[in-house]
Formats: sequence, C-alpha cells, structure tokens
Amino acid sequence: MTIEDNEQYCARRVGQELDLAAAATDPAVKAIHLNLAARYATLRERSVLPHGGSVEGSEG
Repeated sequence: MTIEDNEQYCARRVGQELDLAAAATDPAVKAIHLNLAARYATLRERSVLPHGGSVEGSEG
C-alpha cells in the first residue's frame, strides 16, 4: 500500500467502526468499536506524517 492508500483505508475504517459503535446495543461491544475507531484514527494520523516526523507534544 502507498501512504495515500493507508490514509484512505484508515479513514474508511474509522467511519465503519463509528457506525458499528453507534448501532451497538451492548456497551462492551460499543466500547470495542470505539477503541478500534481510535486506533485507526491514530494510524491515519501517523500515515500522513513525513518520515521522521512526530506528533506535536509527543516528544520524549
């Protein structure tokens, strides 16, 4: 996958997981989908950073 493909994939998965969370009736299932959405959002942010870049405020 190219970097652009990764970003598009992650963006799509964020939306899917949020939709699934909204439809879930079990709080545990809802939490799982929200967690997955957050993970995909993080991956998406990382996929658009230049190589060697860091997220603001994450410097050690």
